[in-house]
Amino acid sequence: MQSTKHVSITLADGSTETVQVKELGLKDMKNYLSIIDDEEKIIALCTGKPDNWVQALPLDSAVKIAEADLEVNGEFFQGWMVRRILRLERMHPGIIERLQQPKTQK
Repeated sequence: MQSTKHVSITLADGSTETVQVKELGLKDMKNYLSIIDDEEKIIALCTGKPDNWVQALPLDSAVKIAEADLEVNGEFFQGWMVRRILRLERMHPGIIERLQQPKTQK
């Protein structure tokens, strides 16, 4: 796992910039989980760039940064989630199995 990755992107005005995608720390994992479906927020978090900068990115540049984030942070986040689920199972034995069962209608 890398601690940072530098990504060369093209901005909306056609200029290029090299962006540093940083490794997130343990303290960032809850926030990362809460924004997991919002790539704009993930890009802002892992680059330290403001929201308006992220919103102005061309799609191909946003995709490059998002993919770099997975390279830099994906393995640690996956491990963090597994550990979190295992702790939940210890506190509530059988919960993983119950959550995997299809819901039945009443």
